[in-house]
Amino acid sequence: MSSISLSRGEADAELALLMDLDPPVRSMVLAKADDLNEAYAALSLGANGYISMSAGFEVFIQALRFVAAGGTYVPPQCLLLARQAQAVEPEHEAENAITARELAVIKAIRQGKPNKVIAYELNMCESTVKVHVRHIMKKLHARNRTEVAIKGAEVAMAGASAHSA
Repeated sequence: MSSISLSRGEADAELALLMDLDPPVRSMVLAKADDLNEAYAALSLGANGYISMSAGFEVFIQALRFVAAGGTYVPPQCLLLARQAQAVEPEHEAENAITARELAVIKAIRQGKPNKVIAYELNMCESTVKVHVRHIMKKLHARNRTEVAIKGAEVAMAGASAHSA
C-alpha cells in the first residue's frame, strides 16, 4: 500500500480496510520518508511492514519477500531514530530492570528468532520464553515483538557494554 499520494487519514482508512478482510491481508506501507512516528502508526494499525522510497529496489524486494513470509519490516533508520529517542528518556526504576535472561531473549527477538528457536538456544521451555516476552513487553511498554526489538536496542547495547566492562 502506498501512502505517498494519500493524506495520513486516507492512508489509515485504506489500511483499516485491508485489515478488515477475512483473512487479513499481509501489508506493507510505502512512504515518502523514513519516519519513526509514521512507522509506529502503520504497525499499530496492523501493517506488517513500513518502507520508504529512499530504500533501494533490491532492499524493497527483499522487504516485500520478508513480509510475505510472515516477518515485520521496519527500516534500520527508524530503529536508529528510536534508539536516539530512548537515549533522552529517563532511566527505568530498579523494579523495571531487565534481567540477564530477559536481555538474552531481547537479543534473540532483535535477530527475528521465533519463541521455539529462542527456547532451544537458551535451554528453556517455550512457555518460559513467552513469560519472559510478556515481562519484557510490560517493562518496555511495548505492544508487540517489533516494539520490543526497537525499544530493546538500547537495553541490549547497555547489557553488552556492561558485560564487557
